[in-house]
Amino acid sequence: MAINCHSPVLFSLFEFNMANQNPLPLYDKFSLKYTFSRVMDSFTLLFLLLLLGYRILYINNYPFPWFVAFLCESWFTFIWVVTMSTKWSPAYTITHLDRLLLRYIVRKLLFSLSKLFILLT
Repeated sequence: MAINCHSPVLFSLFEFNMANQNPLPLYDKFSLKYTFSRVMDSFTLLFLLLLLGYRILYINNYPFPWFVAFLCESWFTFIWVVTMSTKWSPAYTITHLDRLLLRYIVRKLLFSLSKLFILLT
């Protein structure tokens, strides 16, 4: 759809922006809820923390191998928590590129009209 300066859509948007001063949003963001995935991730975190607790409590049996296992498992737990923190609350974003064009045209029109108003006064 081509929009020129004589389009009724443009003038209705121009009147909307003049009256409201709130332009239309350039994007919409919808959060997705994965409850089953969150529950499974919570159980995995619980099991990883229980494993780390087990390694700390029973380190007296084999000190060096258990310490190395504790270091490896704590590194894995840290990386897993960092990875899950990015996946915990996914969102879907819809961008409206046509609104960007309309916003630019309306601002350009407002700027040219303000020049005209200054010239007339």
